[in-house]
Amino acid sequence: MGPALMAREMNELSKIVLVILLLLVAEAFAGWTEPVNLGPMINTSGCESSPSLTADGRKLFFHGDNGYNKDDVLYSEWDDTGWTLRQPLGPQINTLAPERYACVTSAGDVIPTTNSICQE
Repeated sequence: MGPALMAREMNELSKIVLVILLLLVAEAFAGWTEPVNLGPMINTSGCESSPSLTADGRKLFFHGDNGYNKDDVLYSEWDDTGWTLRQPLGPQINTLAPERYACVTSAGDVIPTTNSICQE
């Protein structure tokens, strides 16, 4: 088999792999719904983004506008009646620099990051 034939076969294989990946992604997102406002304890007229939920579903970490500065990681806890008032994580986590993402590890630890990549 010559290099040109190998390249053509690899190109066809790449197309098949891409189609499979696209189908898997479409299937993964098929059950998603429209975003829901979680109420005044979480959502404000500002910007809330980048949510991370602990495995037990009881702590929500997210980016918000009103912590120690405009770009902080905030959290709220579910107490069986609803979400508690959002709170900044504190000055040991939130600095004058932007903290926009909170990675929640499988052990429940919170790792603030400036990008959306979570690495344990």
